[in-house]
Amino acid sequence: MAKPVAGRITFKFNGEKHVTTGGCEIEPWNFEGAVENNDDGTVSQTVKPASPMLKNMTFRTVDGLNTDSMKKHFTDVDITFEDLDSGLIYYFNEAFVVGKPSYKSENGEISNLDFASNDVRVVNK
Repeated sequence: MAKPVAGRITFKFNGEKHVTTGGCEIEPWNFEGAVENNDDGTVSQTVKPASPMLKNMTFRTVDGLNTDSMKKHFTDVDITFEDLDSGLIYYFNEAFVVGKPSYKSENGEISNLDFASNDVRVVNK
């Protein structure tokens, strides 16, 4: 049987575990590649700065987490995102919120949360 590639995760704010739903997108690099077209029809690669991000996070309102308690995670929060199946751990140190959360009363989800950080490490355990 093949090993799962991804799926199960643990997520912590400042060491405090929280329940996530729906996954997220991780952009760990602080740069991105782009293409420039030259006048002769060839292309050149360029590199530009980018913000490392955790995007589209969705949480369940359990264990005291709600839109009001999320305010303490607005800035300067250490985030640990562990993918249990791939063995990768992402550390977003001194992260901060980009955007504002939305609360869905029908299922208790807090969504639309992105986090950015200048200090991202990826460890393969």
